Parts: sequence; structure tokens; C-alpha cells
Amino acid sequence: HVHRGANGAVLVSPVSNSDFLSTSASNFGVRVNELIGMIDLVVAVEGFHDKLVLEHFIILDERLSGSNILIISMTGVNNATNLVDANFLLSFTDLRILVVADNTSKSDLHLTWQATREQLQSGQSPLRLAMALRNRADELRKQRWHEQRCMVELLAAATEGDLLHRLRMGGHIYMDIEMALDPKYFLLDKDWMELETEFDAYKASANSSVRNFKDFLRSVYNVSIDLNSIKVALSMTQEIPQGIKSVIDDIVFNADTNSAIFSWE
Repeated sequence: HVHRGANGAVLVSPVSNSDFLSTSASNFGVRVNELIGMIDLVVAVEGFHDKLVLEHFIILDERLSGSNILIISMTGVNNATNLVDANFLLSFTDLRILVVADNTSKSDLHLTWQATREQLQSGQSPLRLAMALRNRADELRKQRWHEQRCMVELLAAATEGDLLHRLRMGGHIYMDIEMALDPKYFLLDKDWMELETEFDAYKASANSSVRNFKDFLRSVYNVSIDLNSIKVALSMTQEIPQGIKSVIDDIVFNADTNSAIFSWE
């Protein structure tokens, strides 16, 4: 970023991740389309909680200090397939997109992406491959594995639209990303697994109308999981949780142009 210092001298300063995420194009004196060229990777996440948590740990990771990562919210994994309709993002830029969802098998998604990519390169029909992926998504629907199903449907839409090479799949095992943080930071005295077991029993009881885990915590424990409480929990978290570290590692790898050449082309 070229700018003038207090004494009028021309200065050149690196743009850090945190500065980039909070600085508009007007601050740089450029148009938005010129600023887009500074983005190394787009990370599409389910919602604003995911965005808040990943932005926090991206800033802490020294490996990403020179990278510009743009995190966008899909406002729910149900909207994942809308990414293939993002015409400006996909048609007028060459930005790479890493999609991260809760409660998914990242290894399975990676293998599915790789196998589909190889089949496309061998000349197999994109429409047939997309149909096979949608059949698999239907099986996941029967298993009630909602997040994995939505991600496979995204792979199907990307395959059909000749966009698979622009996407990479990521994810983590938590029901919600904030469950990677210590529950005591939310004033809970039980671990998340025990709370999930309680929730399942509570949900099954005849007199319960609560069907959402966060509503359960609010109703039974008077604990709200929201942006403010997550910020407090993050401020007390000293190290990157292991489950989040795996996501950050994916971001590091895919933001690196040199390593991404072999995985995206």
C-alpha cells in the first residue's frame, strides 16, 4: 500500500490480512475490481460465526501474515450450490475458492473431488458424473447427513457447470465451529459431547418443542451462543484448537500460489 506519512513522505507498507479484510477500496485509492487482484483465496463458510472464528485464527497464524484471505458467508450450507451462480466471482476473476462446512468428512470430500476431476480429465461426461454425485447426495439425505449432502450437491453443480477446477472442499467434524472452543469459556461446566447427548434426550422427550442445539443451551443452561459470546471465548483461547488447525492448514496450502498450481489445475 503506497501512502504518504505524517511528514508528507511517500511510504510503502505491506497490507496485512487484518488490514485487508477491514479496508475498503476507497482507502487505497483504487476501484473495487483492482483490489480483487490482491485476494489470494476466497473461503466460503456457512455463516457469520464461522467467519468470525476463522478470521480470528487466520490473523494469529504467521504463515498467513503476507496473504490476503477473503472469507464470505453462504448464510447456511443450504446455499452452497449458489456459489456456482456467482458469475462475477467465477467468470471475471481467476480466484480460487475453498468451501468449508460444519459436520463433514473432509477426507471423503477431497477424495470425491479428486476422483471426479480425474474422470472429467479422462473424457467422461460431466452430466453423467453430476448425476452420479446427485444420486450419492440422495443417499446422504436418507442418512440425514445434511451438511455432507449439501457439499456433494455443490460438487455436482460445479461438475455440470465446468467449474470443479475452481473449487476445493474443506470442513471439520464439529456440529458448529464454536464447539472447537472450550465450553467453559461459554460458562458451561460440561463438555460438548455430554451436552450433545443431553440435547438428543431432551429433543426426544414428549414435552419438548426445542429442536435446535443453541435453543437447548439457552433454554436449559441460560447460555447464548452468539457473536458476542464467541468473541469473548476467542479472546480467552490461547492456541488454535486442533480441529480448526486442520482448516487453517487447508487455507495456508490453497492460498500459496506455488503449492496450489498442482492441486487446482
